[in-house]
Amino acid sequence: MDNAIVLHQRKFDILKDLKEAYLQQIFPEKNHSVPKLRFSNFSNDWKKRVIGDIFIERKQRGAEGELISVTINSGVVKAHELNRKDNSSSNKSNYKRVEVGDIAYNSMRMWQGASGFSKYSGILSPAYTVITPKNDVHSLFFSYYFKNINMIQNFQKYSQGLTSDTWNLKFPSLKEININVPDYSEQKNIANFIVKIDQILLQYENKLSRLEKIKTSLLSKMFI
Repeated sequence: MDNAIVLHQRKFDILKDLKEAYLQQIFPEKNHSVPKLRFSNFSNDWKKRVIGDIFIERKQRGAEGELISVTINSGVVKAHELNRKDNSSSNKSNYKRVEVGDIAYNSMRMWQGASGFSKYSGILSPAYTVITPKNDVHSLFFSYYFKNINMIQNFQKYSQGLTSDTWNLKFPSLKEININVPDYSEQKNIANFIVKIDQILLQYENKLSRLEKIKTSLLSKMFI
């Protein structure tokens, strides 16, 4: 059992490293208009835009809906899945709406990667910012793009505040950030490719979890 767990953990770690390597290759480096790695049927330069050209801020408020949260590692999740104490306000009338396909981010942690694509409709704390895509924008692609190291550095540069504990990136600053953007079809291809890697990672993660449970069960039956 230990050997099986070690083997699957090793494969899982290798695949995580491979994903990270792909993410560094399929998004442009700083001051470059095209990435190093592309699908063979795409050759056009990525166009320089600002984030405000492709996203607008969602400003709807309301208390109705499931409570959503944003994490650094898991992106947008349902709050009850975090297994943490509910510190949300009892009066949620000022909470922000988030819809499927939006990108939500923690304004004070965007420079650490606290953002993600929303699979859910619900409400978020007013501390978060919600942006929604304009036409011909594949928001899942941009949710991965926003995790790229060059973008993270830009988010840090544009965050306002005296120290890292107070850095804050609201939409008026976010929308001014330059970004190189491919055609919609290439956005979709890249997003689908990364999704497939994530699906394989999830399979390994689930198998590791099952192996750990089997080992625990066997140990409990072998020893009194």
